Amino acid sequence: ARVNSLFQRASEIGLHVEMRSVEMDQIIEALKKETCVTIVLVDTQRFEEGCAAVAERRRKQGRGATVESEEAAALQRLPHSLPPTGIDRGFVGHYVVLVAYREDQDVFEISDPGVAAERRVIDRVALELARKRHGTDEDLLVIDVAPLIARAEAAAQQQQAMDAGRGQS
Repeated sequence: ARVNSLFQRASEIGLHVEMRSVEMDQIIEALKKETCVTIVLVDTQRFEEGCAAVAERRRKQGRGATVESEEAAALQRLPHSLPPTGIDRGFVGHYVVLVAYREDQDVFEISDPGVAAERRVIDRVALELARKRHGTDEDLLVIDVAPLIARAEAAAQQQQAMDAGRGQS
């Protein structure tokens, strides 16, 4: 009921809300728009496994062959992103922000608020598994800030016009 009321409230204030499944190609298209912010709910365990697999693959290929202890520490989960001790860790949801999709490598660059590292990388298949894991409900937020930017620019222009009008009298 709480979530439904939030969706209702979002619609009332002019946000476009859809409740549907989204294909990975649609997520990639949204990501290509410079005005879109994409936030995905993932299963932490699957997500970590996917990021580790890409890091290991890169290490074996000689890209990032040595991981400095500072870098390794930056990839450790921060305490606020871990569940309390004693609870079932079968599913632990975690939101991450998709930053870019690198088509040539079939990987996503991700900002993960659960680690100190600035960016992480996960391949497409691993992200798909992490976001579709039971418990995530495939939760996804795609926020197109273009209308917000347009409104802010219009308000600024209106303010400038009002200021200019005051200066002439």
